[in-house]
This record gives sequence, C-alpha cells and structure tokens, in this order.
Amino acid sequence: MAYVVAALTLLGVLCLLNLLLTLALLGRVADYARRSPSTTSTHVSLLPPGTPTPSFDVTSDDGRPVSQEDLKGAPSLVAFLSPSCAPCHEQIPSLLSYIQEKALSRAHVLGVLQGDRTAAADMLKALAPVATIVFDGDHNALANTFEAWTVPAFYALDVDARVTYSGLRLPVKLTNQHAA
Repeated sequence: MAYVVAALTLLGVLCLLNLLLTLALLGRVADYARRSPSTTSTHVSLLPPGTPTPSFDVTSDDGRPVSQEDLKGAPSLVAFLSPSCAPCHEQIPSLLSYIQEKALSRAHVLGVLQGDRTAAADMLKALAPVATIVFDGDHNALANTFEAWTVPAFYALDVDARVTYSGLRLPVKLTNQHAA
C-alpha cells in the first residue's frame, strides 16, 4: 500500500511540475508575440528608394501592353493589392485620395491585382477609372519583379521611374515627399 501512495504522490508532483512548465511556456510565447513586429509592419523587403523600376512587359485588363517605359515622364504610382486582403480594402480610400491629390493620370497609376478576377470585382470597379489595371496571374510574376511579396505594397516613382517611396501604406507625409 505504501508503494501505491508513493507512486500517486510522485505522479501528482510530476503533473504539477508539467502544469507549471506549460504555464511558463505560454507566458514566454505571449511575451514573444507582444515584442515581435505585427503583420502590418513596414519592416518588409521592398525595392528601396533610388532603385530604378525593374523591367517588365504585361498586358492591362483592357488589353493594352504596359511596360516600365509607360511609367516615365511623370510621377507614377504602382499599387499591389489582393481582394482577399483586408488591409488592401482599407487602403483603397487613401489610394484614391492620393491619386486625386497628386492629379496622377490613369496612365501613370498601375494597379496590380492578385488573385481571382471575380473576387476582385469591387476593387476593379473602384480603381479602373483612375488606374491601369493588371491582373498578376497565378504566379505573381509582376509582384516578384517588384519584390512586392506582401500586400498591400505601394511604390511611388519619380519622372525617371525611380522609386521614391516603397511601403505597405500611403502615409500622409508621403504627399509632401512625392511632388507632382
């Protein structure tokens, strides 16, 4: 009988130790999550300012050829968006305001939509009047060319099609950096 009591006591102590270690581990995971950058952080790898626009040749949604040469001659904007991305939908009003404020021509705004064309119908409706729309296809070739491996991603370009800004948002201060 003494062996049974000793075994049960040892089992209880081990269970209590296991519980304490599990709680300590959960505390560390929560602490790590608080300290790590969020998914909307601007600490991502995008083309840095000063980089020339990479070479590309694509076809717009309305059937016109589009290349990096089309972005030269005036300040331009390239926006990478996806219909399955909530932050992309949240950025559309800011994007439309930015385009209007800078008086960017439709030819100098490239909206690169990733994913399903049917799912992107709302984005297409909002952006088609002010941007040349390109669907990037299943392999995201244009996004890879621009190193835009996350969405939303925005590139402001100067008259020589060099990157003047790259980021996940169009901040208000950008309107002073990217003169029309």
